[in-house]
This record gives sequence, structure tokens and C-alpha cells, in this order.
Amino acid sequence: MLPLAILSVLVIIAVLALLYVWMDGRSQKLGTRIKRLESRLEEVNKAYANELSKWETLKTPQKIEKALALNRTVMVWPDEASIVRIRPSNAPDGTLAQLKGELAHALGAGKAAGND
Repeated sequence: MLPLAILSVLVIIAVLALLYVWMDGRSQKLGTRIKRLESRLEEVNKAYANELSKWETLKTPQKIEKALALNRTVMVWPDEASIVRIRPSNAPDGTLAQLKGELAHALGAGKAAGND
């Protein structure tokens, strides 16, 4: 009976040792993956900071005008008929209907002008 008990203990120890080795390998793989992902995150954060810095410097009116001139892009202000004004949602009833009427009238005038 004693050899069976010793054999059982040895089998349990062997199974636990194999489980330990498997878990160690798994944790090392996960650790490597985490390091790789952290370095990728660092790269992405640097690229984001770089792009944000570019955006901050490019969004000034002078820089926008310079970029437009560089690309030979001409921009003009829209005429009054092209502007659609939206009122707040807490406006009194009937305002939406008025807006729809004004919009339909403006679109109709635009179509009529386009048909000339």
C-alpha cells in the first residue's frame, strides 16, 4: 500500500510541476506581448502628440491663409441665400414650420435662379 501512496504523491507532484512550467511559459508570453503593446502605445502617443502639435500650429488664421495660398485654394464667404439659420429647440411652436417655409422658399429661389 505504501508504494501506491508514494506513486500517487509523485504523480501529483509531476502534474503540479508541469502545470507550473505551462503557467510560467504562458505568463512569459503574456509579459512579452504586454511589453510590445506598451511600446506600440508609446509610439502612438508620440505620433498623437506630434499631430496635435501640428494641428495647434496650423489652425491659426495666418497659417490657414498661408496653407490656402500654398495650395492655390480660393475661399469666399457664402451669400446670404446660402446661409441656413437654425434656432434653438426651445423656440415657440410654429418656428419649425417657419424655418421649413423659409428653407423651401430659399431652395425654390435657388432653383429658379439656376434655371435662368
